Amino acid sequence: MIFRRIPVRTLLIIASAWAFLAAANLLLLQLGVPLGTPRSFPISVFRGPSFHITGLPYAVAFAALLWFASRRPGRMGVLQASLAGLLLIVLGNLAGGGIDAAFRAPFTEGTYQYYHDAIRIESWRPWIGSFNSNQTELLMHARTHPPFAVLLHYAILELSGGRPVFLGLAFTLLAGLSLPLLYSILRSSGAGRAQGNRLILLFAVIPAVNIYGASCLDGVILAFSSLFLAGAASILDCTDYPPPTGVIALCLGLLLTNMLTFGGIFLLGAGGLIGIWQYLVRGRKGVLIWLAIAFLLLLATLLGLEALLEYDHLKSFRTACSIENPEGFRLLHAPLAYIGTRIESVCEVALFLSLGLLAMMFHPQRSGFSWTDLRSTPTAAALSGIISLLAMLLCGAFRTGETARAALFLYPYLLLPFVQTDQHLLRELIIFAGLQTIIMQLFGGYFW
Repeated sequence: MIFRRIPVRTLLIIASAWAFLAAANLLLLQLGVPLGTPRSFPISVFRGPSFHITGLPYAVAFAALLWFASRRPGRMGVLQASLAGLLLIVLGNLAGGGIDAAFRAPFTEGTYQYYHDAIRIESWRPWIGSFNSNQTELLMHARTHPPFAVLLHYAILELSGGRPVFLGLAFTLLAGLSLPLLYSILRSSGAGRAQGNRLILLFAVIPAVNIYGASCLDGVILAFSSLFLAGAASILDCTDYPPPTGVIALCLGLLLTNMLTFGGIFLLGAGGLIGIWQYLVRGRKGVLIWLAIAFLLLLATLLGLEALLEYDHLKSFRTACSIENPEGFRLLHAPLAYIGTRIESVCEVALFLSLGLLAMMFHPQRSGFSWTDLRSTPTAAALSGIISLLAMLLCGAFRTGETARAALFLYPYLLLPFVQTDQHLLRELIIFAGLQTIIMQLFGGYFW
């Protein structure tokens, strides 16, 4: 039996709970209860089921590469493992319908993407100068993000002569940087070389990363937020001055992430909790000190942008909040929708982690860690990420769910506890996640 180490009973319980919640959600929506959730619960946006016959050859290639790479992590270097992971992401997206579906449609489909705002920019400087006054007139995605989300699309399109496929490839390569960055994080957390390679492969095939790690702004955000975590991880164990590369990574990761998404506040929450943990458990203040410095640099940059380009980041954030929740805190005026979308958000993050990994979260000792071992760096970091995201959800972030994509930056934290997992179990988790992902890619669409 291939998956003899993954708890089947737990998988069945999870699948049954998911089916019950999905059926209850559908029934309540049919009865007209205003839950604010999708009919495809817990997946925020799902097009299907429909079989992508043109993606079948890529799915076969995906399965072959997955089987081959998962058998030889000890023989690969970090570059080889990262390239294998990137190729798995590319093949997974090609399995969703070919080149057009993987690298062009996510930008051009519909009339409301960042791309459609980007191609209307005549000159970037006056556009950003008028962003605050025109923010509410922008299309669906752009008006709830900082202007640099659109400007990144604009810059790459300018370089490529306006070709969306080139934009998709560029975003995929940028997102792929999260793979070697994750390796650095894992090594700082105690993983050996072969174990780091296994976890890179696992990371590349969990549904969230594989589906949204190509041709998606959130994949780029994942890379920048991983840069922040890599910097924090390198500072954690330092008894003297931290490495300059770690400090630069921490500061640059915080800055770049917050330039692209207001969800970058997650890094302040997770980083702050990691810093508090370091001080309470190890009596060191390195992460807190450098996080404070990085935050001051971020504030200085934002003030500089306001002075030089007339862009007010705080005003843009308030506008985005009012667009997302025009009537204020949702619990007070739409409690059912608030509760429904919070449940949806948590369930979607869990589903896109892969059912195998999710099952092992309920059997931590079998996976080589303990949720109560707060002296463990990987466990503390994972809990910091989870608590930070839950706090954002309770505050009303991610109004319509969509957390597997919009909260893609959480997934490196969720993999950290598995640094000590048995290699045979880890290989089963890689294969299981890969199978779930390729089935999801072949039979559905997830971009909007």
